[in-house]
Amino acid sequence: MFEKDAELRGRLQERFADCACYDDARCLQSVVRAEGIDSLDCVISGLPYFNFPQSLRDRLLSEITDSLRPGGQFVAFQYSKQMRKQFGRHFTIEEIHFVPFNVPPAFVYVCRK
Repeated sequence: MFEKDAELRGRLQERFADCACYDDARCLQSVVRAEGIDSLDCVISGLPYFNFPQSLRDRLLSEITDSLRPGGQFVAFQYSKQMRKQFGRHFTIEEIHFVPFNVPPAFVYVCRK
């Protein structure tokens, strides 16, 4: 798992001692290799992609795409549909679920490589 905030990352590592926790999702491929994993079956993300500069969005989505096995899933929750077009360039969007009772309401993209 990845968490940028050092304090939260430390608490996650304490609570989930069997899971490795890294600080920068831009290094996903190198982490996957370092962990001895060939490819991932699924990536679940809560990153606010639309808030990032385009260059960072491109980098993160390339890291995810290159780390997933063929047919692997990418699941992302977002607070708008603004990333639909860009997600669609990298993945097949299978479903978009609206979650009205989330605070704030969210959209869950279920995508496949």
